[in-house]
Amino acid sequence: LLQFFLNFLSRIFGVTRLCILLGDRVKNTYTVKVCLGLSEETKKYARLHSERGLAKFLAREGTVVTRENFPHTDLKTTYEIRQDMKLIQCNTAIPLSPQGRLIGILGIGPKITGENISLKEIKQIFLFSNQVGLAIQNLLFYEEMSWHKRYIEKVLENASSGVILSLIHI
Repeated sequence: LLQFFLNFLSRIFGVTRLCILLGDRVKNTYTVKVCLGLSEETKKYARLHSERGLAKFLAREGTVVTRENFPHTDLKTTYEIRQDMKLIQCNTAIPLSPQGRLIGILGIGPKITGENISLKEIKQIFLFSNQVGLAIQNLLFYEEMSWHKRYIEKVLENASSGVILSLIHI
């Protein structure tokens, strides 16, 4: 699904570099899950921390960040956002925030022609990204429920008798 989405954006909008970073609630970071045009090293080692820079701004504001239309914040935050965008090699960062919670970041690099993405194109990508974010959230929920199901099955398989108490944090 994610690779299909990036291929679609690349073909329709003529973008050379794209990436989707997804959040890890345990590590409080966002890591590259799928990309086009990024090096393997960037994909493997790029980490954005949820409590600073780009991820913090997108989670708080829920708006698109571009290099041309940079947010007006304090110098430290501005520097961190610029560094994060440079790390993932994007000119535009779009939050994936279905239901108001940041679950991922779509990073969009330059177009093949060297032009910037227009505001109209950004709006189109933003609207489509909301739907993709909802699909990602549903997939993550399904994975979590599958894990809980396997866990409960193992507990029941190994339990001879007695009372089972399960605390599930959702």
